[in-house]
Amino acid sequence: MALHRLPLAAGAALSLLAGLWGALALLGLPVPLPRAAMAGQHGPLMVFGFLGTLICLERAVALDRPWAYAAPALSGLGAVAAATGPALPGRLLLTVAGGWLVAIYVTLSGRRTGRDLAIQTAGAVAWYAGGLLWLAGRPVRDLVPWLAAFLVLTIAGERLELASSPSWPAARPTGRSPRPS
Repeated sequence: MALHRLPLAAGAALSLLAGLWGALALLGLPVPLPRAAMAGQHGPLMVFGFLGTLICLERAVALDRPWAYAAPALSGLGAVAAATGPALPGRLLLTVAGGWLVAIYVTLSGRRTGRDLAIQTAGAVAWYAGGLLWLAGRPVRDLVPWLAAFLVLTIAGERLELASSPSWPAARPTGRSPRPS
């Protein structure tokens, strides 16, 4: 990993730690929390903060444009802000990161098209929609379908992308005949 990407990966790591710390509180363990509401934000911290930051970073690297790196920066900062400070700035940053990811996918669709990219874009739209609901004050339980849609669509799109890639091992002929049993 290039050194300039390390702080972005650190944002994902901090998001993971904050989400796991909140999970410990949800389990009833007596852990100190920077904010009382942090435990209830476990889901968005893990999905938008941790996994979202990593997915944004992966897509920013794929796009290879400086502006794309704002998405993982926004999501990492948003997760830290949501965990430690007033809720609104963190929610806003995480929502903007979801919208930024949509912009990355739209730009990538100018380079190539395919079902895999359309499915991943739909996942990013689910993140953005869930973030808008969160900004509007909806409880985390109302975000769960959007969190799940972001993850499922992104993973399904990435699997489809790998399966259709000429560099995928199953897609490359080996030139050898199968061994008789």
